[in-house]
Amino acid sequence: MGVYIPPPNDGNSSGGGDSTGSGNNNSNEGGSGNGGTTIKIPNPSHFIPRNPSMGLKLWGPLVPASDNLGGLYFLTALQLGMGMIGLHRARQLRKSRLLQFNVPNNFQTRLTKYSCMIGGAYLIFQSGLEMTRLSLPYDPWCEEARYYRRLAAKNGDGPSWWFGAFSYYTPMTFKEWNSKVENWISNTANRLEFDESIPNNSINAATKLAQSASLLSSLAKKGRYSEIHQSLHETNQKRFDELLANELANVTELNKASRVDAIMEGSGRVKYNEGYEKPYIQFGNHRMESDDEFEAAWLNLDPWEEMRLDTMRDMRLIPGWVGNTDPEETQDVETVQS
Repeated sequence: MGVYIPPPNDGNSSGGGDSTGSGNNNSNEGGSGNGGTTIKIPNPSHFIPRNPSMGLKLWGPLVPASDNLGGLYFLTALQLGMGMIGLHRARQLRKSRLLQFNVPNNFQTRLTKYSCMIGGAYLIFQSGLEMTRLSLPYDPWCEEARYYRRLAAKNGDGPSWWFGAFSYYTPMTFKEWNSKVENWISNTANRLEFDESIPNNSINAATKLAQSASLLSSLAKKGRYSEIHQSLHETNQKRFDELLANELANVTELNKASRVDAIMEGSGRVKYNEGYEKPYIQFGNHRMESDDEFEAAWLNLDPWEEMRLDTMRDMRLIPGWVGNTDPEETQDVETVQS
């Protein structure tokens, strides 16, 4: 994004006086052609990296790209070491140690001690947050940074190893990141619960644990929604196959009457709820609680007719004429015939 300064107006150069023409000529000096001078000022924010992080916000633009795991681990370890040094310094400024070394316990000493204690605890806490993020099998920020790094390399821009292709995109917000991670955790939990609910006596606990570990490792390697969607599709297909093979194996149209009679008599597997209240249908301002009211509202409003009127289009087909349309040639033909 830049600032565009328009060229001077030279619309009156052809019919204006000498002063106007000379003014335009002076304004166009140093420009290209008759368009004047165009100055484009780039946005300075494009030169400042803005990589997201969970616990490294203290470092500002020095935070590495989300797909640079080496840089993230290094900066997290450095911040953790600084926090531990701060706590160690606060421990050295205890009252007992001050008396041991005959150091006066004045206001400045106490201020230094509490500052080191609070600062060290804060740095350690932030480092723990970043380590928690790095331990997640799926990180949307990492996937986003990896995609734009590949895009920049494909375009020949050469992204930075530390900062990545920060000029290509604006990272997603923490709210969006949190939503994506929650959806991934929910999908993974549903997959694990389904694997545990499958009755298979030949699979022991160790094998199930190994399958769960392999599932998490595979999701950690892929971590994309297309793969999660494919896994959910396979899970639903397994559920359908299991229902068709067990519970719905003998459900056909031939025994529908007997199954309905068993439900009405209360002897079937499916119980009939006599206290069930059928929900009403709200059609505009009309509330329909029975089939008769629904049919009356449908006949009066006739939504199919309204839909036909809204989507009706008139089309006229003009037939084409294939033949000789030259009047001179047509006159010659008539002359020959006569």
